[in-house]
Amino acid sequence: FEAAAGAWETEILPARITGYEPSWLDDQCLAGRIVWARLSPRSGRANGGERNVTPVRTTPITLLARRHARHWAALAGTPDAARPSQRAQAVLACLREQGASFFDELVEGSGLLRSQVEDALAELVALGLVSSDSFAGLRALLVPSDRRKPGPGGRRRRRSIAFGMEDAGRWALAQRARPGQAGASPEAVEHVARRLLLRYGVVFWRLLGREADWLPPWRDLLRVYRRLEARGEIRGGRF
Repeated sequence: FEAAAGAWETEILPARITGYEPSWLDDQCLAGRIVWARLSPRSGRANGGERNVTPVRTTPITLLARRHARHWAALAGTPDAARPSQRAQAVLACLREQGASFFDELVEGSGLLRSQVEDALAELVALGLVSSDSFAGLRALLVPSDRRKPGPGGRRRRRSIAFGMEDAGRWALAQRARPGQAGASPEAVEHVARRLLLRYGVVFWRLLGREADWLPPWRDLLRVYRRLEARGEIRGGRF
């Protein structure tokens, strides 16, 4: 399920988990159980690379089990002709060359200012091209810089939030479907079919209208359900 990045810790998780603490989600991410990402592709050019062209707060973000991320990435497809700004391209090139990198390594490798690397990461997150080890990376992009904890050697007089870019862990390229990849694998389709059963209990074709339009078509899901029914794992709804 994708929701605006700014809604996860202000509306969704606190409403479902009593006494929700942000560190819980960070721990799950750092342990490799959960990953955050933008799945739905964004098409088009990023307005010529202007500053703040992509609002991170409204970017659709999903939380999913890391071990299943490849299935969802393959289903979501690839962005069409997304062209990041020059600064974002510099950070992207740094990640491609160095692999997963900490924020300070991106600053050094790109030759940009810290604030410029931060803006570039915000743009790449909004385009669905990068993610970080911890949810703190996304959280830091959502919190105004004057409310974050100060960096090394820095001081702030205002009360700050104890989440900064240094708490994000490593930044890395997001998992995406390979160009030219033909359709979803049978394993991915079956994974989605089982997820829908766990989500709704009863699944029928009109429920797909509530889901992302890039999910497998009903005919493919129905083929899985027929097979599961033949195994005796689920019950069909015919009378």
